[in-house]
This record gives sequence, structure tokens and C-alpha cells, in this order.
Amino acid sequence: MPDRPRIVVLGGGFGGVGAVKKLGAVRGTGSTIFFRPDATIFPKVEFDAELIKQRLEISSYLHKGIKVTFEDEEKSEKVTFQHSEGLVDYLKKIVAEQALDISLLKDLQRGNW
Repeated sequence: MPDRPRIVVLGGGFGGVGAVKKLGAVRGTGSTIFFRPDATIFPKVEFDAELIKQRLEISSYLHKGIKVTFEDEEKSEKVTFQHSEGLVDYLKKIVAEQALDISLLKDLQRGNW
């Protein structure tokens, strides 16, 4: 596990506390969040990478157009989620999965397995 688990959020931002000030040129937009669990509060620290990846994918559907990148440094895996149609894309995914499930069920009923 890396010394400092981090969450990187890229996007246009959501609201603010005060007026926006132009400070200079940057590479992209967004936020990087570092999280270091306090050992006195969290004596056993384990992250379920698969669960975190699933939650990030769900968030990418809920926030139409946002680009969310999940990177598992232990497995050298990098996955980017971006859904320009948001919930419409999620519904398309569900319908496609249901169609696949129905197709498999019909094959099983016919003995084609």
C-alpha cells in the first residue's frame, strides 16, 4: 500500500465559498485529496480496491460528463470512467446486462450450455 493513499478528482468544480481568482497557468483542473488514516482511530487499515472502483464508476454515472480515474498502484491497473449521458448511459448498461441474462437463461432452457 502506498504511504499516502490519494483520491484525485478532476472536473469543473461544484460551487465555491468565495470569488474565483485567476492565479496563473495550470495543467488541467480538479482536486487531489490525500488520506492518511490515523492509526489510533483505525488500527487495521485495509482498502478494498474493487469496492472503491465500483463506487467511483457509480459516481461517474451520477455526475454526467465527469471524468473519474481509478488507479490501483499495487496491480498497475488504471481505469477511467466517463459517461456523457449520465444516468441514460447507466440505464443502457442495465438493459444490455438484462438482455444478456435473458439470452443466457434461454440458452440454458434449450440445453445449450
